Amino acid sequence: MILPLVFGALERNSHHWNQAVHNLSQNVKKIFQEMDKELFHRCMNEFLKAEAEAKAKEEKREAMWKRLEAATALRG
Repeated sequence: MILPLVFGALERNSHHWNQAVHNLSQNVKKIFQEMDKELFHRCMNEFLKAEAEAKAKEEKREAMWKRLEAATALRG
């Protein structure tokens, strides 16, 4: 029940600049993975899918702004 709720934060904190945060996140992820590998992998896949969707959405938004800026530059 808990892992799907906290997985995103744990994964992002696994790349945190603070070594203590990084290590604690890695340890908690390891514990969850050992408890239920299938659920862990399912959460990882869902996280990666959500991250890819967010990245695609951000790229689309940036492209729209560039088109808007280009159209504005042409007008005046």
